[in-house]
Amino acid sequence: MRILHTSDLHLNQEKEHTLDALNCLIETCKTKSVDLLTIGGDMFHKPQDVEQMRTELRKIFSGLDFDVISISGNHDEIAYTRNLDFGDLKMVTKQPFEIISYDDVNIIALPYTETLTDERYTQLRAAVDKDRFNALLIHCTLDIGYSSSDFGEEEERKYCSVSSPMLASLGYDVVLGGHFHKDYYVKELGEGKKFVYPGSPVSISKGEIGQRQAALIDTEANSITRVPLDTHFYDVKTVLIFPGNEEESLKSIEDWKKQFDEMNCTLSVKVDGFGEMDETEFSNKLIAICMGLEIVNDYENVENVLSHSLYKRFEEKIIALEGVDTDYLKKIVIDVFSEMLAGRKIV
Repeated sequence: MRILHTSDLHLNQEKEHTLDALNCLIETCKTKSVDLLTIGGDMFHKPQDVEQMRTELRKIFSGLDFDVISISGNHDEIAYTRNLDFGDLKMVTKQPFEIISYDDVNIIALPYTETLTDERYTQLRAAVDKDRFNALLIHCTLDIGYSSSDFGEEEERKYCSVSSPMLASLGYDVVLGGHFHKDYYVKELGEGKKFVYPGSPVSISKGEIGQRQAALIDTEANSITRVPLDTHFYDVKTVLIFPGNEEESLKSIEDWKKQFDEMNCTLSVKVDGFGEMDETEFSNKLIAICMGLEIVNDYENVENVLSHSLYKRFEEKIIALEGVDTDYLKKIVIDVFSEMLAGRKIV
């Protein structure tokens, strides 16, 4: 069986690119000959979006030659308290969970819950059929050192917090996770068992950078493959300028930008640091390269610092240092010298 796993679409009537991402996932399922699309929660950004979009989604989810299973997440948990028609989409609301069986595969779909009690763990462990491939679909916070921003625009508290050892003890061949937005992530749970966060299939915020992904699970091969998606994403290039590398840095920005030609993305460039090139000249070259991109330009010309005899003595000492980031140290010294010269504390 071939399963395409995604999560956290955060469908929003006001953000058309989220619906575009759903259509991209549907097309990906067709081209990859997928048998099942799983959505690990937060299909909608808020309950109101369910009311506004369900007629359109009924059309999208009708007449498909593959199944679609979704669970609720912390954003849209209360949206499924009544029976709504989403076409062929199966929205799992049954408590404590529902087992959807295929020829040799069981999908154990767990509707969103704030916490996993000992009783629920026991129930999930008992649901494993050792004669089948078992996949657990869950919206949760895994214990892998993420910050709250990695889960999108979330609150600081954790939702449905789970540990890797506990998940491993349940005995599922694969745990299909949702809630983590930022990156595609696969964690080994031991004995060939895996946990996967596919990341959001479309950038919901500017913190979710890089081309978005989905996870393709082949239950016969017990494999997980990363599938790039042609959906909107953000990316950013951060460049730190040092005296003498201005042209090289500008060229690196130009080369980076070319990687994204004709891709569905919004790019931004952040430039900081000090150099010898005239500020207006540098700014004009940067703008010419970054046409259509968002630019934050904090470049400063520091020719007066570089030619100062006291700085040259500091630079000699910095170059002689071992085991330190000399470029970063130079930046700090140049910054301090610039402030001192501006304040006439040195002449």
